[in-house]
Amino acid sequence: MEQLLAHIFQAIRAGQLVQGRQVYPLRWSVTVQRIREDQTGIEYHVLTRSLLETSHPTTELQLVIDKKTLRSRTNEHGIPEPAALAKSWAYANRQNQTWPELGTFEY
Repeated sequence: MEQLLAHIFQAIRAGQLVQGRQVYPLRWSVTVQRIREDQTGIEYHVLTRSLLETSHPTTELQLVIDKKTLRSRTNEHGIPEPAALAKSWAYANRQNQTWPELGTFEY
């Protein structure tokens, strides 16, 4: 972290443009695994674990996405942040209309 900040400050002092980036530590790891898929929808199991507090319990939820409308629902009340991010991740990682089977991202 200190090296990153030193690099950024050095670039600023030299008058260079500095591209924005994340300087705070990542807090969560989210694993998304496809459970089922048909013509109309796709269902994912979403597992979230803390990267900062190992004693923090992992959370699990089911995410169902309607392929036509892209509306989604979970087994929780509303759409928790990890589910919204998992939906965005899955949509962004589609290839030729094929939804991803498994992946992990951190935020």
